[in-house]
Amino acid sequence: MSPSVRRDLLTASLAASFALVMLYAGWALPLGTALRMGPGYVPRLVGVALLAVALIIAARALVKVRFGRGDEPAALAINWKSVVTIAAGPVAFALLIQPYGLLASAMVAVVITSLAQAADSLRERLVLAGGLAGFSSLVFVVGLELPLPILPSFF
Repeated sequence: MSPSVRRDLLTASLAASFALVMLYAGWALPLGTALRMGPGYVPRLVGVALLAVALIIAARALVKVRFGRGDEPAALAINWKSVVTIAAGPVAFALLIQPYGLLASAMVAVVITSLAQAADSLRERLVLAGGLAGFSSLVFVVGLELPLPILPSFF
């Protein structure tokens, strides 16, 4: 079996594992409706979607094996800078949301994750971060009325 087929099957199995964990964790929670979502709605929705992605990736690997397209060269080395910055963004958001509010934590998370792509300038990153932070504040705090602090607690 070629490295690309093995990589696809490993990816599919990891995605399916995460999906099953999400489905298991959210199964006992009330589902609710699309308009009045219960606490089990999003874990089930994400779990089903992730399971569908895992099946598509596994099917792609099987098609490669069946039609002999699995002889691709091995994948390039892992770009650790991208892996670290993409993982650090949500961690920074989680650590900063309560003391600094949604706007600042979303901006920091977007700037950190945007460091994974070297082509963007600082101005582009800040504009993107500001736009996404403002939009998320409108959606989650104003639209959905979630009790999230928008500004830092010391204001």
